[in-house]
Amino acid sequence: MNQQRLFSQVAALALSAVFTLGMLAGVNGLAHSEHAANDAQLLVQQQAASAPRG
Repeated sequence: MNQQRLFSQVAALALSAVFTLGMLAGVNGLAHSEHAANDAQLLVQQQAASAPRG
């Protein structure tokens, strides 16, 4: 009985750790994609600025 409760607590801890890591990875991925979008926008602006006019 006691061993089953311990196993349950360990399983809950493992699930929360996986969930936390998943959340961190998701937030990190979002930040990275936003950074890439900003880089792409900057590149387009630079190309537009250096393009020959007329």
